Amino acid sequence: VTPVRASAIASWPGIQDRWLFALNVRHQLRANKVSKGLDRAVETQADHRDFLAYHNGITVICGKFEVIKGTLVMQNPSVVNGAQSVLAFERGLAGGRLTDELRVAVKVVEVAGRPLLEKEVSRRSNTQSGVNPRNLMANSGPQLRLQREFEAHYGGISYETRPDTLASSASRVIRNDDAAQLLCAIYNRWPWLAVKKLCLFESENHPHIFSERITAHHVVLADDIQSAVQQQKEQFP
Repeated sequence: VTPVRASAIASWPGIQDRWLFALNVRHQLRANKVSKGLDRAVETQADHRDFLAYHNGITVICGKFEVIKGTLVMQNPSVVNGAQSVLAFERGLAGGRLTDELRVAVKVVEVAGRPLLEKEVSRRSNTQSGVNPRNLMANSGPQLRLQREFEAHYGGISYETRPDTLASSASRVIRNDDAAQLLCAIYNRWPWLAVKKLCLFESENHPHIFSERITAHHVVLADDIQSAVQQQKEQFP
């Protein structure tokens, strides 16, 4: 495992024709939210010196590697995790946005004579759980404030901010993604947005839905409204 300059990675052969990613399980590398976020990160040159701390790193498997006069030399490398980052670095190099301060951790795994290891590294390095906007906002100011308000005023209700929270002993649980839909529909009066559950936690929407005027009392009232509607829903077509 070693830090490598992004400018060096962007110059690796096999990026244009994609053979560098031949063993990557996500071989279709179309533009998406991840690639756009990486482009924004590369453009922010003031953050380049800390990029090594922010980035999860790149995993490369190769037949053999050795260090020659301080240079890491790999035979038949393949990027099995981090391909989107490699492509972002290539775009950054072409646009003149890379600096020597931008480095990432590269894990190089030698797999010569071990075809099973080659397959397992490729598979296991791509089975991590995805992080969605709700996860990212779990520890944000508005969510932590609402949690404290629930603890202070509603001891019997648990306000759940993330999907991996341990099961609560409270008699009533209000998930913050359910609350987001109700708040958006009732207080913001945006039912057309409320149906897009994960979009509600994106940076352009979250501050409007979980604004300073929204308290735990609003969340409980919205949840009560939903319960009342659900109890009577059979009366309506």
